[in-house]
Amino acid sequence: MQIKNFPGKFPLKTLGLATLLACASMSCQAGFSVSGTQLLDGNGNPFVIRGVNHAHTWYTSYTNQAIEDIASVNANTVRIVLSSGDRWNKTSAGEVESIIEQMKAHKMITVLEVHDTTGYGEESAASSLDQAVDYWESIADVLKGQEDYVIINIGNEPIGNNVDKKVWIDGHIDAIKRLREAGFTHTLMVDAPSWGQDWEKVMLENAPEVAAADTLKNTVFSVHMYGVYPTADSVKNYVNQFLTDDKLPLVIGEFAADDPSDGKELPAKTVMQVSEEKGIGYMGWSWAGNSGATYSKLIDMTNNFELNNLTDWGDLIINDTNGLKATAKPATVFDSSNSGGNDNGGNDDNGGNDDNGGNDDNGGGSTDSSVTCDVTTSNQWSGGYQLAVTVTNNGAAIDGWKVSLNYDSEPTLVNFWNADLTVDGQSVQAANASWNGQLETGKSASFGVQGSYEGTYKAPTCEVL
Repeated sequence: MQIKNFPGKFPLKTLGLATLLACASMSCQAGFSVSGTQLLDGNGNPFVIRGVNHAHTWYTSYTNQAIEDIASVNANTVRIVLSSGDRWNKTSAGEVESIIEQMKAHKMITVLEVHDTTGYGEESAASSLDQAVDYWESIADVLKGQEDYVIINIGNEPIGNNVDKKVWIDGHIDAIKRLREAGFTHTLMVDAPSWGQDWEKVMLENAPEVAAADTLKNTVFSVHMYGVYPTADSVKNYVNQFLTDDKLPLVIGEFAADDPSDGKELPAKTVMQVSEEKGIGYMGWSWAGNSGATYSKLIDMTNNFELNNLTDWGDLIINDTNGLKATAKPATVFDSSNSGGNDNGGNDDNGGNDDNGGNDDNGGGSTDSSVTCDVTTSNQWSGGYQLAVTVTNNGAAIDGWKVSLNYDSEPTLVNFWNADLTVDGQSVQAANASWNGQLETGKSASFGVQGSYEGTYKAPTCEVL
C-alpha cells in the first residue's frame, strides 16, 4: 500500500484492519462513479457526456489541433481511438499521457477506447477483450491517478454479428475483473455487441449480469446508433427500455446523421433530443477522416479537419437545439469552487430509477449554530453504499472545517473524495481538502465516501468537530 496514492490522508495508526484490507487491492483514487442511471464526476455531481469521436490512431498528426477545435465548439468529452498494436501501430503510453494532459488543459474528459477489438468473432483480424486488457495494463502508469479525467472504454464494438452472446458477456466479466484486480478504479465503459448496435439485444438483456462483476459498481454501457436505428421510435424504444429495465447508465457512444453504408438519413436529432431529455451522454462519430464505405464522408463533421469548414453533420451536432453548444457542461472537477454533491444537472428524469436501495435512513445533521453537516445515502446496493456529505457555513467566513461520521460499528471504506479522512474506531473524521476549506457565509462544500457492509445497512450520523 502506498499512502501517497490516496487523494486524502489515511494515517496508518488510525486505520482499522477492515479498511486496510479494503484499500489494499485498489488505489482508493477519487474519480467518476455511478449512481443508478447517472454518471457522477469526481465531485459527486452528475456529468452528462456531450462529445465527439476522434480517430487518433490513423490521424496522429491532427490530434492536437482536433482537441483544440473540438473544445472550441463546447464539447465536454472526446472519445479517442487508440490501438493496442494488434491491428494497427500501437498507441504508446507517452502518446496517451500527452493526450490526457492536453484534454485536461481544455477542460474536457477523455474516453479512451481500443479499436482493435472491432467485430471480434466475425472480423478475423479483430483482437479479443483479453488482449485489450493486456494493452490497458501496459499503459497503467499513465492512467492511474487520472480517474477524475479519464474513462476507459474497454474495447470498441468488441463483438461482431451472430456471435454467441456468452462471448460478449463472459469476455466483459473477465475483462472487468482483470482491470479491477490490476488496480484500475476508473469508470469502465462497455460497448454493445453486433458492431456496437445491439440489434440482437444482447446488451439490453444482459447488461446487469456484466455490471454485477464490477466490485466498484462503476460501469457504464454504450450503444452505437446507425442503420439499426432508422426511426425516431427505434431510438426512443431502446433508450427507454434500457434505462427502465436495466437501471444502469447508458451512453450513445457513436451516432451520425447519415448511414455510411447507404447514405440514408438517420434520426440524429432524435438521438440528441432523447439524450437531453433522459440525461444520458452522446458522442458523435466523428471529427474527420472517414473512408472505406461509399458514403463515409457523410459522417465527417469537418472537411479535412478544418474547423471553419463544417459539414452538414458537423453543423447539426454543434449548433442544434440539443447540440454541443447548447447543452454541454464541463465536469465540475475543472471548477475548484464547486466541490460537488448538490447539482442534479437540471435533469430529474433518470429513466424511471429513483430508488436508492430502499433506504430512507440518511443519517443526521449537526446542531452547531454556525457550521452544519448533513449526510445522505446517495446510492446503496447489496453489500455497498455511497455517501454524499455536505458541510454548510451559516456564520462568518471560515478557513477550514472538520466533521465526524459516526457509525454503529467500525466501517469498511473503499473510496473517498474531496476530503482528508482518518478512521478511528467507529468514527471517520473528515477534514477539508486543500481547495474546499474556505467557506463564505451561506456556502457549502461536499465530499463523498464509498464503503462496504455486512448485515443490515445503517447510515452514519454527522457532527461538526
